[in-house]
Amino acid sequence: MQLNIKEKEIVYKCYKCGKVSSSNFQLKCDSCGGLIKPIDNLKEYEINCSALDVERYWDFLPLEKPEERLPFGNRRTPLIHSVKIGDLFNIDNLFLKDETKNNTRSTKDRMAIVASNFMKEKKIEDFVVTSTGNSTSAFGYLLNRIETEKIAHIRMHCIIPKEFKQRHRNLESENISIYEVDDNFSNAHKIARDLANKNNFKYEGGFFNCARRAGLSMAFLEAWEQLNSDFSFYFQAVSSGMGIYGVYETALKLKKSGYIKKLPKLVCIQQESCNPMVKAFMDDSSVILDKHKVDKPFGLAKAILRGDPSESYPYLYEAINNTNGSFISVSDSEIEEARLLLNKVENIGATYDGAVALAGAIKYFKEYNLEDKQEPALVNITG
Repeated sequence: MQLNIKEKEIVYKCYKCGKVSSSNFQLKCDSCGGLIKPIDNLKEYEINCSALDVERYWDFLPLEKPEERLPFGNRRTPLIHSVKIGDLFNIDNLFLKDETKNNTRSTKDRMAIVASNFMKEKKIEDFVVTSTGNSTSAFGYLLNRIETEKIAHIRMHCIIPKEFKQRHRNLESENISIYEVDDNFSNAHKIARDLANKNNFKYEGGFFNCARRAGLSMAFLEAWEQLNSDFSFYFQAVSSGMGIYGVYETALKLKKSGYIKKLPKLVCIQQESCNPMVKAFMDDSSVILDKHKVDKPFGLAKAILRGDPSESYPYLYEAINNTNGSFISVSDSEIEEARLLLNKVENIGATYDGAVALAGAIKYFKEYNLEDKQEPALVNITG
């Protein structure tokens, strides 16, 4: 493998109506409001010889101009064949992607580096974002470095729901503005959009930002390389589901390019106290109905407390069905047990958010899929 980062041409195609555009920064189709996916002109995808994720997986990312890229990124995190935990539950090939080893101890570092590269390419200087903590902390860490090294000037405006204030870090910088709101996470996104519209800032977009989704998928790409084999299952805790949907988009590219023979079964995990997607899936509903929403989300895993994922769920529903995956929920006691196992058995200091995925994998194989316990299963310990 050689460092052969190629310039690309990207257009944007709507998943729903198929409309193609070359917009500078587009989150949704301007005709039907559908999700936008980037379409590049590469004939084949290559993996570069670099220790940094953005350079290594450049071909899989919605970035066009190598000369504009940031001169840093995230280094590899461990892929652990968890034999001991697997033996406890008769799971032969249980693999843990330990994303707690990223700079801010969260997989959101991968999202931040690709999204920041994307904004630098698009000459965006002010953007608005809301977060339960991990995303803004990852952006804050990166933007402080960008500002210190005088690489670019990108200013972040953070909409922070009061209940999540203590979870935000790395925001002590002149290029970061904080707006604390006394509202829930779902409504905070509406406030963020309004702030962006009123001030001619860019709303960063969350799930609908293709750079975010592609960035989060790099954990899966890296794990696939480390195993040098296909995964039959992929487990991740979900809020909007942008990470697992990014894996779906990247896995389609890998399969089309002949790197993998089959798509992994995607399994989305939520906690029982806030599981609107699980409730909708159990009703075989392709949309979130009012009865599925959680008005006052609560639970151990703070990072995934989204009571109304109406915008993103239809895409997740399609992806999970296309891969024969599932949505399942786990109890507080199952999350506690998983976190203890990660800490005591594998020495991974995961948060409750990171433990949700392992709790889901254990429950899935225990109750839903006894015959597949020998297949390689990847669990993303997100932070």
